[in-house]
Amino acid sequence: MKNVGIFIDFLLEKNETTFILEQLVALYDEVTIYTLSHQQGKLQAPIELNSIQSTYLSNKIKNNADIKKQFYLIPHARKTLIPKRPHEAIIIFNNGNLSNLVIDQKYYNLRIELNFLNKNIIPGSGWKTRLFKSFYEQSTGQREFLPFSLQMEYKGERAQLQNMSFCADFSQFDLSKNIVKEKIVVSSSISNDQLTNILNKLSEYQVPSDILSQDSSDQEKAEKFSSAYLFIVEGRLDYIDALRAKASGLSVYNCSETDREFYEQINISFLNISNLEDELKEVIVSKHRIDQDKMRREALKYNAQNFKRKFLKSCEKLFLQLAKPSEPARSFHSV
Repeated sequence: MKNVGIFIDFLLEKNETTFILEQLVALYDEVTIYTLSHQQGKLQAPIELNSIQSTYLSNKIKNNADIKKQFYLIPHARKTLIPKRPHEAIIIFNNGNLSNLVIDQKYYNLRIELNFLNKNIIPGSGWKTRLFKSFYEQSTGQREFLPFSLQMEYKGERAQLQNMSFCADFSQFDLSKNIVKEKIVVSSSISNDQLTNILNKLSEYQVPSDILSQDSSDQEKAEKFSSAYLFIVEGRLDYIDALRAKASGLSVYNCSETDREFYEQINISFLNISNLEDELKEVIVSKHRIDQDKMRREALKYNAQNFKRKFLKSCEKLFLQLAKPSEPARSFHSV
């Protein structure tokens, strides 16, 4: 697909939403972005370089605080959010304000909806909240906010994937926060002799360390990664945890010679246990010398690649459910 229209409720500042939008824009040759309000110059360059069509709310809603003050104008502004020309596909990035957006089918062949609905969009309390909830129920037919879902419409047929997670919580990489990373985490899958050797050397260098068991819960793993800057793995059983560590901004090293090539394909370097002392001197860094900018860039880069891969794979899965077997175009990319 070359010509795509992307609908998003607000473009007011750089945040997690615009980061994901930036990844969507990068997937297509020609993109037109439609939004209720756009504050020019406040976003990433890859977004601003596209054609952006906004409504009259650009003059009334200039920041997040204005959304709560002017939210009652949203239902009318939604009706003016009309494509200027037909697109091969439209993607609706819905945070709650674009649920069940009505768009004439003459403007698209394929419709995709990314729903990131959450209760944070309810503006305060009192009569305004009741009015907003009433609007939400009427426009979506839902009394409760839906979990994350991906929906697709093709030639009148619809399909949906629910409870999916495409990205990490990018807010954890907010540079206004003080990132304290002082530990090295070592996988329990490493053989006993090597594990003891690594832990002894770390103790000798006075580097705090921790052991990550494969039986640990996701919450326990997240807590250990949050205080670490480096993760040492061995073998393919650690593959998923290695990816999670990279997504959290950690440096990851593999100490298995057998799986060296396998891990190097995803930019995970080899740690030579036989030359452990010199190797550790290279990878151990003081928590005071951690480059926070670099950590954030690496984590966002990994999550960007992960998002685009999962998004396209999920769209392909839905499209194959909807496309008729007799149709020549059996690929989502060839619509």
